[in-house]
Amino acid sequence: MVQQCTIIRRLFLMAMLLPGVAFVYANPPANFTQAKKKAEIIFRTNRSTLYCDCTYNEKNQIDLLSFQMQEAAVKSRRASRVEYDT
Repeated sequence: MVQQCTIIRRLFLMAMLLPGVAFVYANPPANFTQAKKKAEIIFRTNRSTLYCDCTYNEKNQIDLLSFQMQEAAVKSRRASRVEYDT
């Protein structure tokens, strides 16, 4: 029981310190181009959009059938690619 409390205390302490450590070592992008490059690296292994969770391929072409896309947007070129917002 005592050992279990010690483990829980250590986990709690690590959970409290981790955000502070991550903040200290964070290196935010200086501009939009750097932010876009970092986003591409982050999402390289998880190819789904943040807004509607649809999938896309390595060429950033969205699979419009992976989510219930309306017919009008399916014909749109812009609906078929990933874009980054500023």
